[in-house]
Amino acid sequence: LNVNGVVAVDRYFMQKISGKEANEISPEEFLKGIIYSESKEKLTIGSVIKESLEEKHVQIFFNNKNLVTALEDLGWDGAVVSRSCSGNCYYDFLGIVEANLSEESTSHLIDREIETFIFLEEGVIKRKAHIFLENTSESIYKAYIRLITPVDIGFGEVEVVGKTKSKLPTEVYGLEGWKEAGLYIELGPGEAKAVVFSWDGASKLDLDERGEYKLLVRKQPGSENYPVSIQVKYPQGLSVKGNSVYNTNLSKDFNAVISW
Repeated sequence: LNVNGVVAVDRYFMQKISGKEANEISPEEFLKGIIYSESKEKLTIGSVIKESLEEKHVQIFFNNKNLVTALEDLGWDGAVVSRSCSGNCYYDFLGIVEANLSEESTSHLIDREIETFIFLEEGVIKRKAHIFLENTSESIYKAYIRLITPVDIGFGEVEVVGKTKSKLPTEVYGLEGWKEAGLYIELGPGEAKAVVFSWDGASKLDLDERGEYKLLVRKQPGSENYPVSIQVKYPQGLSVKGNSVYNTNLSKDFNAVISW
């Protein structure tokens, strides 16, 4: 058997195509349903596939280097890609990766919401992210949460706020040009917690000259869509063009831009 690549799909995609829960249909039955679908259904299936690729419910990997480049350009391969800009500009990055460590697949029963605060100051950029999690399942949810950022930053202590407030041990390490901070968390049935990350780093942005701050918020492949808010705060008197507050449903990678 000559395998030239891999196509990964999640439960959302399988439900959208088949109309059944992922555990109610075998992979073989699912593929046959696509291959042997009627002509009038193929357009609908094609539209769902395109939407699912853009929203990262489907990811593709090929061994063919030319195809790999095309997939990277489209953002369909799941890679963590850095962006850059020239002049008086900083391109920031935020990615949250949540790995379900529970015996049962209950991550789709976890309600999520992210609040992110960016503080632009002369010579430094400070950030804070509040990750709100609520377990609506009837079992204990165990997860390892990682925050991915540019490599040129430092992390503060991570707080976990539930019925009580605590600071949990956090692993921080560099990996292939990125900085990551991760921790283990548990939520009992019906329990809600907030995980608060803070990090900052030096900045060469000159706030007295025309410039731009850009932030790419990466959606985790295979994750459900969830609300994200972004607030960019800056020194009083700075004349900012465009939005400094964003509220969105993270269905795909999101770009925030402010200029002054």
